Amino acid sequence: MNAGTQAYEKGIRTTIEKSEHKTEEARDHPLTHLRTCSRATQCLRPKCPTPNARRSTNPNNQHTCTLPDHCSVITNRIKLTVTSTATTSKTTPDEAQALLAAQRIRRPVSPHLSAYDFKQTWFATSVWTRITGGGMTAALYLFSISYLAAPLTGWHLESATLASAAASLPVAAKGALKVAMTWPFVFHLMNACRHLVWDLGKGYKKPIIHAGNIAVWAGSFVSAAGIAYFF
Repeated sequence: MNAGTQAYEKGIRTTIEKSEHKTEEARDHPLTHLRTCSRATQCLRPKCPTPNARRSTNPNNQHTCTLPDHCSVITNRIKLTVTSTATTSKTTPDEAQALLAAQRIRRPVSPHLSAYDFKQTWFATSVWTRITGGGMTAALYLFSISYLAAPLTGWHLESATLASAAASLPVAAKGALKVAMTWPFVFHLMNACRHLVWDLGKGYKKPIIHAGNIAVWAGSFVSAAGIAYFF
């Protein structure tokens, strides 16, 4: 074998080795794996005909999905196992309604009562002005109707009878009764005067409103106690 033939064979072997080396590098390259994953994804999504094509080719809407040719090897190696942990049970309409009622009981009240300020919901002077006014009006109408119906019903609601009944009560009971009858009137009067001041466009600052609330509550109780004590 001459030198020219040996050089020719050596060049061929070098070319083959370089080609194999490039093939290994391409196989290990990230883009190669990306293309493989993309092809595998295509295999997981079969090529199905469009709805219009299905209607035109098959009136019964029965169709088959085909996979690309390169997917046969990939799909043979992929095994998917899906395990469902959900359980179902049959319920009667009455059981369904009972379950729904139990779920509604556990739901929070919307809006929840704890979202409100306790001072504004229970000690707001505005709402208590309406409560005292409505209470005094209802008491007046009730006593007036009862007084007019007393001769027909036999009730003794004349002044002498009421005075003797009040005199027979203990001191603590008479004081509590006087305060209960006096406080609504005093509170309504004080807060009504406050509303008249607001009608003049004054006293709308928050510190003034807060101080006015305290003054109305404290003043009404002190005034009611004083009136009950002296009268």
